[in-house]
Amino acid sequence: MKPLLPALLLGVGLSTATVTPAAAYPVDCAILLCLAGGWPTSAECAHARAVFIRRITPWPI
Repeated sequence: MKPLLPALLLGVGLSTATVTPAAAYPVDCAILLCLAGGWPTSAECAHARAVFIRRITPWPI
């Protein structure tokens, strides 16, 4: 049964390759937390607000 496992996994669309963890998105988390908190004054929230404004502003203005 052991030799059939890789073929079975590939047959259902799964890979036997090692899984790497997903990259964290600290700016997106900071946007959500700072937006919920009313954009408190901190370096992290200032950066998050700048990224947020840049993302929602149409280009060119």
